[in-house]
Amino acid sequence: MKKLISLILISAFLFALCSCSSEVKKKTKKAQTPYEAYVSDCKKGFDYASFCGMASSLETSEKAREYFTSNSRKKDGFLITDYLGGICVNKVLEPEKWDYIIPEKIEDKPVVKLGCYLDKENEVKPFIKFNNEGARRISLPDSVKYIDDQNLYSSYNRVYYKVSKSNPYFATDRERNLFFVKNNGYINPAANSRSSGYYDLYYYRSSERKVNKSASPKDEKHDAAYKKLHGYDEYVSDRDKGAVTSFCGLPSSLGTSKNAREYYKNNVREVDGFLVTDYLYGICINRVLEPSKWNGKIPEKIEDKPVIKLGSFPDSNNFAESFAHDDEEEFNNWEVYLPETVKYIDNSNLRSGYFFKLVFSVDKENPYYATGSEYDNYFYAIEDGYVQPVYIDTDQGEM
Repeated sequence: MKKLISLILISAFLFALCSCSSEVKKKTKKAQTPYEAYVSDCKKGFDYASFCGMASSLETSEKAREYFTSNSRKKDGFLITDYLGGICVNKVLEPEKWDYIIPEKIEDKPVVKLGCYLDKENEVKPFIKFNNEGARRISLPDSVKYIDDQNLYSSYNRVYYKVSKSNPYFATDRERNLFFVKNNGYINPAANSRSSGYYDLYYYRSSERKVNKSASPKDEKHDAAYKKLHGYDEYVSDRDKGAVTSFCGLPSSLGTSKNAREYYKNNVREVDGFLVTDYLYGICINRVLEPSKWNGKIPEKIEDKPVIKLGSFPDSNNFAESFAHDDEEEFNNWEVYLPETVKYIDNSNLRSGYFFKLVFSVDKENPYYATGSEYDNYFYAIEDGYVQPVYIDTDQGEM
């Protein structure tokens, strides 16, 4: 009997031991290879773009350094490594001879990343470094998706990029000093130059921004009676005189032209709660008649014509007032929903100073503008494939 009990106890002990061993095996993870450690940074970028502003794995992983040391090689003037089916450019070998163009392919594989390298002291360095005197604009091919944070513009590295209009991951402004990241239909500033005249758009902000395809200017030529009214030509003369792009930040002709004001007086009318005028091939909204009752939505059509402009109206001193001006409310802070039809916006309708605040929200298919899905602090105009910020929240300064 004692033997039987002993056998039962031993069996139970062995069973428990085997179960624990099995659990340990389940919890034991497969050791990460040097290559896996090296590419582990591919999803560790900024909150709004996992592939941009990445902290290089070389800074945190000995195995990643091991991979870099064993895999790095010289090719076509660069120090390179293999990275996710493509090539990572880790260093420009002779900057003084470089043409500032990142090739689309090296070793017949796409260049997918601008990375870092280890110097002689085993410190992590950007693929190229510029000071103020040596700053250059680097042409980025459409194949590059991943960029380490040391390769973005900063006081440490004055690096600028220019990209094609078709680039799926990045965008620049027309002067190519500002650099933006596209991700899942949104846009965010990644880095910029103070020399462009704008305040820094800090790239650690995580609010998402929509990015849209640029549209060709719509030009529907047809005869209409209103185009023959006195002052019409002066009234629409502001259509390509924007402060930010040719169609945004327009200085209203009402503030500068008596003939334009005469056209406005003869053509303005009240429709659907707005004062409106005819403008080019569509409608300009000049004023919201009862701001306190307005829901913030701009209609896509009025009088069966597209609403194409957010304009202004002349006050008693012939100054151009914003279409949303409210005599009873000094601090306007409405969210305005723009339809895809609106292309032209007077500068009086953009945030200016501390007394007037309009927050624009647009659909992701909007061909002219981009804005945020969660926070509407940034407002961008898109023209000919370029992205231009036109609106910065007052807590960051103003343009």
